[in-house]
Amino acid sequence: MSEQEIGFVWQTGAAGPDDWPVLVQYDFGDWERFDCGMGEFILRMLTDVQYGFPTSHQAVHYYRPLTP
Repeated sequence: MSEQEIGFVWQTGAAGPDDWPVLVQYDFGDWERFDCGMGEFILRMLTDVQYGFPTSHQAVHYYRPLTP
């Protein structure tokens, strides 16, 4: 779940994990399917403005490591 309340899951199946698509749910509505792995999805979510996620529209990203 993102801070914008967007849910992200894998759609598992008989194939191996490399073939599992990513499902995204916006505001508890319908699920949208992305036919790529989670790594590619996260990279594109952060950098590809055509994906339309809030993070892909920011010029700079800030990441803070989690502390125990």
